[in-house]
Amino acid sequence: RGISESRLKALTVIHNYGLKRRDGTTAAQRFFEQDSPDLFSWILDEMGELPLPSACTKKPFLENTLLYLTEYFLNFDSALQKTHQLLRVF
Repeated sequence: RGISESRLKALTVIHNYGLKRRDGTTAAQRFFEQDSPDLFSWILDEMGELPLPSACTKKPFLENTLLYLTEYFLNFDSALQKTHQLLRVF
């Protein structure tokens, strides 16, 4: 249990480079006595472009949705017919 090593490293980076005092300085700026780049901007620059989602992930969703709606309306239609049949009996 506890904090994993990778999470501890990430929290240390956030503490040293991300958190700012009221005077606008980070712990790293005060320690190294020089400005450091904004953490968020640096992360965005290092990440690069995100890949586009694959087209095939949407197809099963649409197919499943259409199948679900078709099944729903078919069941609804048969339930409606049964209701009409019951009402005719009374």
